[in-house]
Amino acid sequence: AARVLDRYVDALAIRAFPQFKSWDRDREDTVVRSFAREARVPVINMESAIEHPCQGLADAVTIVERLGETKGRPFCLSWAWHPKALPLAVPHSALLAAAHLGMEVRLACPPGYEPDPEVLKKVKALAAESGGGYETFHDQAKAIKGARVVYAKSWASIAHWGDAEAEKAARKDLRPWQVTGNAMRTTAEGFFMHCLPV
Repeated sequence: AARVLDRYVDALAIRAFPQFKSWDRDREDTVVRSFAREARVPVINMESAIEHPCQGLADAVTIVERLGETKGRPFCLSWAWHPKALPLAVPHSALLAAAHLGMEVRLACPPGYEPDPEVLKKVKALAAESGGGYETFHDQAKAIKGARVVYAKSWASIAHWGDAEAEKAARKDLRPWQVTGNAMRTTAEGFFMHCLPV
């Protein structure tokens, strides 16, 4: 398919969601990587199982436009309740974008909802190289307090990946994980972000 399509275009934009059967399999990003390997034109990742780089870039632009100087500023990515399991691409890319900007990256999530360990390793290294830092919080209020940016997003637990019933059970008591007006009042004049136009 890549070899046929690349004859008609100057670039290919691919969006491939996870199958939610096996995290080890989904994290390989087989569709996007196969197109990138086979196509003779540039391939743009419009969202895969592991990353959403265009979203991350747009988020970085928004943060720079709003804050100006980003180095050392607290950025909080907070897990937020949603009725179903969602992909990890956006949270991964939000963390990577904030790390690129040299921010003090805070991840707020319930225990068991930590993102992919390899991505977190990249985030930690990138934040350190860029003059920022990284910390995981299981206390949402503590993570949000004093933040300049609060980004709310839901995602699935890797521990329950592919098991809808286990995921549903794990999140049934997590409805309080919301970014509320009261939570935002504890920020340092922080602003709220979300990946959708809501």
